[in-house]
Amino acid sequence: MNINKKLIINIFSILYFIIVTLLLFVIYTISDYTDKNSDTEYWQFMGIVAVTVYSPVFIIQVIKLIFQKFKWDMNVCLAICSSIAYIAIVFIGLTIFGGMSFWDTTPIEPKIKDYKSELRKIKSQYENPEFDHFPQTLPNDIEDYYFYIENSFDGEDTHFLKFKINSKYVDNELKQKCINPIITRRELNNMYVLASNSPIYEGTSQYCLLHTKRDNGRYITGIATNDEHSLIYYFVKNY
Repeated sequence: MNINKKLIINIFSILYFIIVTLLLFVIYTISDYTDKNSDTEYWQFMGIVAVTVYSPVFIIQVIKLIFQKFKWDMNVCLAICSSIAYIAIVFIGLTIFGGMSFWDTTPIEPKIKDYKSELRKIKSQYENPEFDHFPQTLPNDIEDYYFYIENSFDGEDTHFLKFKINSKYVDNELKQKCINPIITRRELNNMYVLASNSPIYEGTSQYCLLHTKRDNGRYITGIATNDEHSLIYYFVKNY
């Protein structure tokens, strides 16, 4: 009987191991983070997740060895080990379901009167000064203002501010804030730093990138405008 019980416990461990491995593979696959293969922080996070979710396998095996060594009732061991596996699977499932259910992914589209407060709020969520090129205050004569703060479940967001304004303002912003040469749409496409369906492409043809993934960072920030310099986008793409 003891052999059967040990076999069942091992089967529990193997099944749990397979389920957790598939789960980690799915998490890795759906996390469309461009620098995940080289980002130390990403792999540190994945390592913590792996240790956490795999730990019940080792706990079950340790309990089994203890029961074998002291020749305790393997029926009790089986009950304990199966309970640990069941609780771990339920806990992981509820954690994922709860996170997906309660995470509000609705983007924020602040009105112009709320621009300063919302900019201050989103800046506080970033360790790096990625929003420093955004204007602290808005000009009085802007048109077609639109501020978009994304809030995706995987944390990979594109935030941007756009408005129409006179070319003098745009020229001055580019002169003061562009530390890199202005590039064309074609050059930007060759760098693969923005998705082809990015809203930043709408009506723009010139781009000033302030920070790109080539700087060994995960953020891509900059300013976009059109040929007439009558439209300006400030953007932060955090992946």
